[in-house]
Amino acid sequence: RKKYKHDRRSIDSYQRTMIGHSIFDILFSFFYCFMGTWMTPSETGWWGAVGNVQTCSVQGFFFLMRYGVALYQFTLSLQMMLLITFMWTPSQFGMILEKKIHLFNIVSTFVVASIPLFFGGYNPKCGTCRPVPKPYWCGEWMMEDGSEAECVRGNDKLSNAYIFLFWVAISIMTVFCTVAMISIYLSVYLQERKMVKYRFASEDDDSEEEDYKESKR
Repeated sequence: RKKYKHDRRSIDSYQRTMIGHSIFDILFSFFYCFMGTWMTPSETGWWGAVGNVQTCSVQGFFFLMRYGVALYQFTLSLQMMLLITFMWTPSQFGMILEKKIHLFNIVSTFVVASIPLFFGGYNPKCGTCRPVPKPYWCGEWMMEDGSEAECVRGNDKLSNAYIFLFWVAISIMTVFCTVAMISIYLSVYLQERKMVKYRFASEDDDSEEEDYKESKR
């Protein structure tokens, strides 16, 4: 029997980035989008809610896997910009940045998702569990008008910090990805212009050579 051995070198840095992106996306989609109200505590009264405090915390934890999705989207934009605009090679990206980026993306996502677990920070809101206080209108949570109600679980300060982190991260990534895509577009456009220029120059040279040969006959 022939033994087929997988060559790790056949998986390049782009594919590894897509694997990381896909893993975080699958975790977020399954536990938050697919499981939905099933993991929400049953006492909330939402349709399909059969969970408890523990399942709510699990869902909230994986809800924040979307930060990993965003970080890997950032990584894809950075990688494409370096390869196309700055003419890096895939092996160059792999040797210089790839391991550091994977480590940062994975560690930072799990740290961000783990912090609310120590403060009872994952609680139900609108049928699913997120980093919000319980009840979600307690204290001075910025997504509500606020009230004098006391937070039973979690706290408004932690929730405000995560709302602030979300908008800061989204703003930075949106600006960076937009700049990266514009940079890539301009690089490709200028390269095409150069190719067209050289092609016409080559055609002119060929035409002059043909005219010279005709004149010698």
